[in-house]
Amino acid sequence: MTPASVRTARSGVRELLLARGVGDEACDNAVVVTSELVTNALTPRPVTGSCAGCTCRRT
Repeated sequence: MTPASVRTARSGVRELLLARGVGDEACDNAVVVTSELVTNALTPRPVTGSCAGCTCRRT
């Protein structure tokens, strides 16, 4: 993962949610959360491995 991964994740989540008719405010909130999660995954931590994943589910 690289810093560009944050931008890619945000764009992907926004595109997916808008395509599914999710409202602007909910979409914006999901994009912020995604940005935080991916940024945290990029932050060096004493953890083995370098893989992170994110799944979006509409319930």
